[in-house]
Amino acid sequence: MNRISHGFLGKFKTYEIPVPQVKELTPEEREKALREKIKPWVYDPEKLVRIGGYVPTTTPPPPVETFYLETAEGDALQTAQGDNILWYIEPAPIDPDAQAFFDAITTAGGSLTSTEETAVNDLVVDLKGYGLWNTFDAFYPYVGGTSTSTKFNLLDPQDTNGAFRITWSGLVSFSSLGVKANNNGGGNTYLNPQTLGYTAMTMGTYINQGFAEAIGGDYDMGGYDGADDFMITLGFVNNITRYVNYNGTSYKSSNSGVYDRGLLLGQNDGTTTQLYQDNTQLISTAQTFGSCNMTIGIGCSYRSTGTADPSNRGYSVSFIGGTALSPTQITNLNTSINTFNTTLSR
Repeated sequence: MNRISHGFLGKFKTYEIPVPQVKELTPEEREKALREKIKPWVYDPEKLVRIGGYVPTTTPPPPVETFYLETAEGDALQTAQGDNILWYIEPAPIDPDAQAFFDAITTAGGSLTSTEETAVNDLVVDLKGYGLWNTFDAFYPYVGGTSTSTKFNLLDPQDTNGAFRITWSGLVSFSSLGVKANNNGGGNTYLNPQTLGYTAMTMGTYINQGFAEAIGGDYDMGGYDGADDFMITLGFVNNITRYVNYNGTSYKSSNSGVYDRGLLLGQNDGTTTQLYQDNTQLISTAQTFGSCNMTIGIGCSYRSTGTADPSNRGYSVSFIGGTALSPTQITNLNTSINTFNTTLSR
C-alpha cells in the first residue's frame, strides 16, 4: 500500500492507495500488447499511388527500398496484409521507347542482361531529358553482344531498312564492349542523307576499342556516292590526323586531339563543318553542305559496291541526325553517353 498525505496550515489527511505491481513483460508479450492497441491499417492497391509514378497492374519488380513496421526495440509487427511491410519504393518505370527496343531484340532471338537494360533505359531518359531524343534519326547503343542485338535503331526498333536497322558484313565482331570492324566489312545503316532531304547533318560514334592495331584506310563512319564523301575518322592511314567532310572530297583535317577512346562527332549546319572529340572542338571551317546520295556506313565508308575503307576500331554507340548540335547539346550528349558507358564498364 502507498500512503499519500495532503493538507493546509498544519491540517493534513492521509490516504492509503493500493498500487498493483507491474510485471516486466517479455519481448513477445510487449509485441502482443502493442498489436492489440494498434489499429491495423489497410489500403487499396488500385488507389495507392506509389513512389515511382505509376500503379502496377501486374506483379511489381523487386523494390529498391522497403520500410517495415517495428517496435522501438526492433521487433517486427504484423500489418493487416500478413507481413510487417509498411511501404516500399519501386524502381523507376521502364521508358516505353526503351521497352520497345528490348522487345524488338527479344523477338529477333536476342537477349539483354539486366545491367544492359538499365543502361539503355537511363540513356533514353537522359536523351529525352536533355531534349536530344528527336535530334537524331538513328541511335545505336550496340548491346547484347550479337549481330542481331546490335543492329537495332533505338529510335525506331523495327527490323526494316526503312527504320535504319543495320546490316553487318565482313568480320565485324560483337561483345559486351559493343561492335568492332576489324578492318574487314562494317555496317550499312540504310540511312541516306539525300533521301531524307538533309540540309544539315550530325554523325558521331564513341570509339572504345582497337587503338593498338595497325592503321589502314580507316573510316569510322561515312558514305561516298562518287561525288560527295560524307565521313569522319579518328585516324586515316596514321593516328595523327583527324578528318571530317561534308562536300565533295574537300576533306577538313586537324592534328589536334588524341588517338584514344572518346566521342568523335562531325557535323555541318549548312555552311560550316565541325569536328569534336568529346567536348573539344578540333575543326570549325566554312564548307557548304553537299548532297551525298549514299547510305551511311558504320566502321567503314559505304559505297555502291558495299563497304570500303573499313576501320580496325570498335564502337560503343553511333548516331546520325539531320541537324547540327550546339556546344551545350554536345556536352549533354557526351555526358549521357559516358553515363551509359560507365554502367556497362565500357
